[in-house]
Amino acid sequence: MSRDDNEKIVELYPAEGLTKRSDSGDKTESFALFIDEWFQMQSFVTGALGLPISIGDFAEKYGDFDETKKGTITDCVAAFGELRASAEVFGNPETFLEERSELESGDKPASLYGKIVWTANRIAVAADQFKYTYTSLGEVFSAGMSSGETEAALVEILTGKGGLRDEAVRMRGECNDLVQELAGFASDLEDSRKKIVKYVSDSSDIYAYAQVRAGELDVDVVTMRDDIRKKKSEFEAWTAAAAGGAAAVVVVTGGLAWPIALAWGLGAGFAGADEARKALEEFEKELASLETEQQQKAALVLDLTGLNGAIAEISGQVNAVVKALQEVAAFWDQVVFKLEGIVDRTELEKLMEMSSINIRLNLSGATQAWAQVAATTRQFTSQAFVTVERRTAA
Repeated sequence: MSRDDNEKIVELYPAEGLTKRSDSGDKTESFALFIDEWFQMQSFVTGALGLPISIGDFAEKYGDFDETKKGTITDCVAAFGELRASAEVFGNPETFLEERSELESGDKPASLYGKIVWTANRIAVAADQFKYTYTSLGEVFSAGMSSGETEAALVEILTGKGGLRDEAVRMRGECNDLVQELAGFASDLEDSRKKIVKYVSDSSDIYAYAQVRAGELDVDVVTMRDDIRKKKSEFEAWTAAAAGGAAAVVVVTGGLAWPIALAWGLGAGFAGADEARKALEEFEKELASLETEQQQKAALVLDLTGLNGAIAEISGQVNAVVKALQEVAAFWDQVVFKLEGIVDRTELEKLMEMSSINIRLNLSGATQAWAQVAATTRQFTSQAFVTVERRTAA
């Protein structure tokens, strides 16, 4: 083993992978899961949970159809139901804020989202444990202890039963379990996607019928659809403007099931946010001005369009979150390796006084780094929730 490898092993600094540096270049750090795809997943689930799952719900939301379309609609609703059932495994974004205190402090929740937030909170608690242990490590080297006693105490703290290594092993296991559950969720979503895609594409019978019927009712739904796509892009453009994990907002408008826009920092002073909101309000007024059947057929076309675009991207979004979780698990694996390296591959007699600890293990810097890990993780648990804003024009 080279000297450089040994020096790397004996550092108490947390490994890389749990936090990431902001792309803005301002040196801001955030938790590994604080990524666009995490919020986009919540937007997708919000839409999926709003889909009709019975013929009656479908008719109430989208109106009546020709008898020749009944079989297709029945199959479509069944596919909607499977997608919605997959989304329910993730959890309901509209209730997350209300449940946050329970997610952070109670038993492991049933929902996948709850488990992710619950695990993140446990990571923050573990980081606190590392910070407090390193802060109080000086007590181990108090006057009167023999070198053998000091060495035994250090080994016990780092790799003994209930010590820091055991904590890191436990967190590694919990993160790997979460990776497996999220991978299963991704697989279920992919199965649902394959079944539903033929009903939501521009070439589907239901889409074509709704578009034709909307045209007969004098609704320029194509222009409305293109306007929505443009507004969605404009809203999402402000994602990059939000720094430090600004809260995200999902906007669901005009009685539509599918979210029109996902944006960070709406109404918080970011450039263009007010203009985008005003444009959205104009669309709402336009949709609300239509007669009932016009609204229903337009809503169907717009919901199918939104779902078609979103379902094409959801696999990549979930995979990005899985990858981030894998990096978190690998972080704890490296922590285990470092702690074992200090005990197994370091000359412990050189660490028998606090000055040596500080110099060789950079204890002071490691304490600050673990404090930062705890802070950035708690930022995620407090700000990783979307707000679902359901808006309809008066």
